[in-house]
This record gives sequence, structure tokens and C-alpha cells, in this order.
Amino acid sequence: MFGRPQIPEEHRLPELPIGEVPRRTAAYLLDVFLCALVLMSVQGAVFVLVFGGERAPWLDTGPRIWAFEWATISLPVWLYFTFSESGRRGATIGKRLLRLRVSTAVGAPISRGRAFVRTVLKLLPWELTHVAILLPTPLYDAGPGETTRPLLIVSTVMFGAWFGAVLLMPKAQGVHDLLAGTLVLDAREPARDGVEATDEDV
Repeated sequence: MFGRPQIPEEHRLPELPIGEVPRRTAAYLLDVFLCALVLMSVQGAVFVLVFGGERAPWLDTGPRIWAFEWATISLPVWLYFTFSESGRRGATIGKRLLRLRVSTAVGAPISRGRAFVRTVLKLLPWELTHVAILLPTPLYDAGPGETTRPLLIVSTVMFGAWFGAVLLMPKAQGVHDLLAGTLVLDAREPARDGVEATDEDV
């Protein structure tokens, strides 16, 4: 009489096939490697062809170097993850190779807006590291007395928290997944019946 109320079958959410952490990690590292290979090759070619292999003369302050890095590295990477992980396929090159896909909490493909939020949150520790190293003066150009910066410690702690959440949360959700309302699923499993084809809440 006082037992748990029964949920009608049509309102139940089937178990979702969560992607394993080792495969997620391998996919992420593969994506990072591919992005670094392409973008740093382009950067190197520009420096060689335009500036003869030397640092551009206008890259003479921390803010300018950070703006250049953001425009040529961070922004392209954000766009890569955002466009790759939104829509029906929901996967970067690394995730496709490792048979993973990103979805909403109910298994639907995510919108571009949600993918962008997830990407910014996921890569926030990286961006804070760039800021800590380059602003206000590049750490490698600073005096011998300045060996670290508080923001660098913050970004390092965030790296640990982001990955620690993936290891500890029941559905292997990182902080970026929790805040964006996303999951990383095993794409080898067949699509579930009754799930909406698009994410329209973002």
C-alpha cells in the first residue's frame, strides 16, 4: 500500500550505455593531438613564411601573445568541439574512432548552443592556464624570482576536479557534463526508441 509508486512504462527512461572512462580519455587525447598537429603546423608555417622563423615583432606583450594564441589555437579548438559534438552524430574524430557520442541527459543529440557551453566549460582549465602563463607578462619572459602564479595553481586544481568527477560520478560525468546536462555514451549500442531527435532546450 505504501510501496514505491509505479511509473508508467511510457514515462520510464531506459538505461543509457555510458562510455567507459579509458575510451573517453583516449578519444580526448587523440582529439588534442590532432588539433595540436594541425593548428601548430599552420602557426609554424606562418612564422616561417611570413616572419622567417622568428617571433613576430608585434607579439611583444603578454596580452598580444594571449590574443594571438586565443585566435589561432583556442577559438579553432572550441569550434571543432562545438560543431563536431552537436547534431545527430555528436562526436569528434576521436570519439568517432572510439565509438562514443555526446548526448543530453535523456540520450538525445545536443544542440550547438549546448555543445558550445559544454566545450567552454571543458576547456576552461586550459584557457586559464594560458592566461596564467601569458598575462600580464609571459612567464618565460618574467624575472627569475617569478616561478609560478596563483591562477596557474587554480587551473591545475581544476584539471584534477574535472577529471576526478569523471572517475567518481555514477554516469562518468565531468564538471562540464554536469553543468551542461550532457552524457558521453557508447555509440556501439543501438539508438533508443522514443527519444527526441534534437535537443531544443538550449
